[in-house]
Amino acid sequence: MRKQYRYPTELIYDSYWQGSPDKHTANGRVIRFSVKNTDHQNCAICGRNDFEVGFNTYESTPGAAKLGSVISNNFGEQFSFTEPHSPVTCPYCEAVVRPQFKDLNGIVANPSLVSLIVGKGKEDDSQPRIKRILTGDFYKLMLEPPEPPFIFAFNKHGVGKNGTHFIYLAPVNYDRDRYVISYYDEKIMVDRQFLDEVWVRIVKKDPANNVMSTGALLSGLRGKRIEEIITKRNQERTQNATGAAKNKATKAFAKGKSQKVFEGSEFSSDPDFLTRALLQDNFRTLGLFFMSIASQNANSKKTEEAA
Repeated sequence: MRKQYRYPTELIYDSYWQGSPDKHTANGRVIRFSVKNTDHQNCAICGRNDFEVGFNTYESTPGAAKLGSVISNNFGEQFSFTEPHSPVTCPYCEAVVRPQFKDLNGIVANPSLVSLIVGKGKEDDSQPRIKRILTGDFYKLMLEPPEPPFIFAFNKHGVGKNGTHFIYLAPVNYDRDRYVISYYDEKIMVDRQFLDEVWVRIVKKDPANNVMSTGALLSGLRGKRIEEIITKRNQERTQNATGAAKNKATKAFAKGKSQKVFEGSEFSSDPDFLTRALLQDNFRTLGLFFMSIASQNANSKKTEEAA
């Protein structure tokens, strides 16, 4: 029977560290030492209290100057902790509040495989258990997420440069068809069936052009009354309306290139497909999905030019 995970930090503790994390060091010196949690206080970060040994959370904790701490006084984002006033942090959270995770763009992991989303030039797929993949690769994991339980999480703004600690904010997923991606403190519900539909109806037909144009089109259409717009456009086609009438309807949703993209897309003949694409979670899902594919297209183009 597979282990059930409630906390993402415990999943990374088991998968990345194999249950035995390295001691946290700086300049070759151990700077965090364990302390007993005899009173069973809650972990400042995740809130659990089922651990006998933890670590000092803040520098201001008595003895922290000697024993080290998990969070520096200038961290400034304690609002995202479950028990921000607790002086102790559990060993699972301590093991992921490390520089090597803070500098990631994102992470996708289950108990047997970890994919670290990194910047250009840092990719590495030579290791069997821990992969370093680029932004242009993670759309494949959105289409085919790992076997549960798994986490799918991004750093603040989706980049590791000037990033922060983010793994503890990720929910643990147990469903591959409807799962949650955490984009720092934002949660995005992914409907895999809808994503597969977008892949077949839009992306596969012309990945280089459709991804960029569709993304721009959807951004322009957000917040507008889509069914009314499409109804007007269909009426114009049927009635061969005058140019003035066409312009009135066109101005309601798009101009110039956007109008042409709309007319030539799957959305113009399928109001339901467009309406679903503009739902909050689907819209945010497509933002990440298209960003990854666009990044892959850009990398491929550079590779071809270099050759």
